Amino acid sequence: NVVGIAAVRDEGLTRKFVPEIYPALANLQVTNALCAAGEKQATQVHTGIVHTSDSFRSPTLEQDIKTAIYAGVLAFEMEAATVLTLAGLGGIRAGCIFSIDGYVTNVAGGNVVPDVDARNQGIKSAIRSSLDAIVSLSKK
Repeated sequence: NVVGIAAVRDEGLTRKFVPEIYPALANLQVTNALCAAGEKQATQVHTGIVHTSDSFRSPTLEQDIKTAIYAGVLAFEMEAATVLTLAGLGGIRAGCIFSIDGYVTNVAGGNVVPDVDARNQGIKSAIRSSLDAIVSLSKK
């Protein structure tokens, strides 16, 4: 699983609320709780920046991937920047955890069929980690 500490805001919705220079940051307590919950399950947890995009396919995808790899981005997804930005503006603690079901280079090449067993296991692990993190945070 990947726990995002921040998200690249490569989407349109949050620009209606704040300028692009405003960061999409996960709450540190939530991030730590998600990581601890994943490690408690003996799940491999990666932490870092994720890239939120409106679309997984675009004319600039190849260059976007190269830039993301250079910048150390761990995953492409479609929701984190919106959740983290709006939560931050609202004073709400938020974090994000992802089950990785494929590589963006495969998607760019048209191979969008994930390893179903690995995907399902990752989803279950992310859900368990999320629930454990909520319980942990509710005690603080």
